[in-house]
Amino acid sequence: MSLRDTGTGWDKIGAIFSGGGKPGPFAAYMPAIAIAVSSGFKAAGLLSQGAGGVEAASRSKQAAEFQAQQLEINSGQALASSQRRAYLKGLEGQRLISAIKARAGAGGADPTVLNIIAQAEASRAYAMQVERYEGKDTARTLNMKAAATRYQADLNVADAKSAKRGYDFAAFGTLAEGASLFQKYWPTGKDNPLGGVSKMDEQAGEDPFAYENDPSMWGG
Repeated sequence: MSLRDTGTGWDKIGAIFSGGGKPGPFAAYMPAIAIAVSSGFKAAGLLSQGAGGVEAASRSKQAAEFQAQQLEINSGQALASSQRRAYLKGLEGQRLISAIKARAGAGGADPTVLNIIAQAEASRAYAMQVERYEGKDTARTLNMKAAATRYQADLNVADAKSAKRGYDFAAFGTLAEGASLFQKYWPTGKDNPLGGVSKMDEQAGEDPFAYENDPSMWGG
């Protein structure tokens, strides 16, 4: 024996939903429910998009920080390498000067020899300065790139957070609009199987309980 045959009221409930093979009274709820579901999914999508943008920017910042650290490491290495090259240039120049003095022997005090030694010393000092300058310049450039990388990453995170706020406002606006439409399309009054009165009925001055016992809404 089915519940419908027991006379417990399941047959009436089934009739409400099925409408006896015709669209039941509860079909009137579907537009409002569809609006609520659609608004909820749309709002959730907006919130997820905003949060996803912030997460992506945060991950990008981590990668940028790693890149900046590598640039700073390269900067230190470039500076150290230039110092080493400057030392070698100085050593090379000093050997040349020593060789000139050795060849000059007793004539090392000759003005011509002294002039050659002075030129060699100047050339040695200049070569060392060039190596140091190039190393410092390379290190400075790499440090500037590291700072720019961090700055750009911070800007990306800030932009993502700003965009997230926009998505949040849009989501709340979607929910508010959905709530308004849900209230507008939710059946009330004679269209509501559960009874009640619509705002239109109230504004029209109809009795809020006029449809409460209307047999037609129960398929009677």
